[in-house]
Amino acid sequence: MPTFSIIVPIHSGEPHLLKDCIRSIVHQDVDDYECLLVCDDESLNGVDVPAKFHVFRVEPSSIGFKRNYACKQSQGDYILFVDADDLIASNCLSVASDVIKKVHPDLICFNYTSDLEKFQNQKPIFFQPTLLSPDEIRKNIFEACFYSERPAWKDGCFIGAVWGKVFKRDIIFKNSLLVPDFDYSFEDKIFDTDFAYHCSNSCAVLEDFVGYYWRPNLKSVSHSVKPLANYAAFYDACISMAQKNGFTVERTRFLQQILGNRYIDYSVPYSLGMFSRKCSLLEIRNAFAQASKTKFFKFAHSLPGEAKGDKVKNSLIRLHCFFLASMFAHWYWYSRNKVLKK
Repeated sequence: MPTFSIIVPIHSGEPHLLKDCIRSIVHQDVDDYECLLVCDDESLNGVDVPAKFHVFRVEPSSIGFKRNYACKQSQGDYILFVDADDLIASNCLSVASDVIKKVHPDLICFNYTSDLEKFQNQKPIFFQPTLLSPDEIRKNIFEACFYSERPAWKDGCFIGAVWGKVFKRDIIFKNSLLVPDFDYSFEDKIFDTDFAYHCSNSCAVLEDFVGYYWRPNLKSVSHSVKPLANYAAFYDACISMAQKNGFTVERTRFLQQILGNRYIDYSVPYSLGMFSRKCSLLEIRNAFAQASKTKFFKFAHSLPGEAKGDKVKNSLIRLHCFFLASMFAHWYWYSRNKVLKK
């Protein structure tokens, strides 16, 4: 049986990007892996798939379904998820293999970049992992996935995505862990947190190793799916995950507060076109007013460590001062942070 199972869900991808992804896997400096491609459309047509790769064709489905389907077919001791438009470093598996032989971790986290030149020009060095206890894993994963300030591991090793990590397969199977079966920009956060709460051994963190290249692709699922479309499903899945893992009442309430605040944030940038245009003050005002009528609004509350600008904006919304909130948000997003493009 191979040590690694690399899972690549394919979803209306661009063939040349998929070819680059496959090439990065083929060029690994160790051969102790299997690769599972899961496709529900014609994206693989014209793509040269290596003979050792396994191809599964399924009915039209979400990225989560494809990942779960491939997990069930996998044979490796560890699982890596790779998006079809991204790349992994040529020494990704050899670095992970060295760590596994030394410490046998439940989880390995390494860094990522969206700078292709930086990714391609890494110097080969010895990577010394930092070992975290199960409690430290849970704390850092939760903060990275849900807490806006992310007080620990800001370098990206604990980003709320399933890529950039190596998961011990037995933990996934013994605890029936699944990636949520709906297309939502942040469903990975639920799986990562759920997995962390089932770890019993150490986690190895390779903060100096940039093993993953994340491509800023506006045609990808994470950019094309608007979070508000499935936010209720995301919210319910988060709370279900918290209850399953024995979150205290206070911890669950804290998660609800985070999700309530995130809904307010998402109500404007995503629903009104974060990557295409600016929003007028009236559009922002109406979005805030609409958000205040949802079930999520009652959970919105100022959080410890929250950015001052977010505290002001959310306080104004809670007071139903929607136009003042929109004026502040307009300045905060556009003038100060330049979050939205012209």
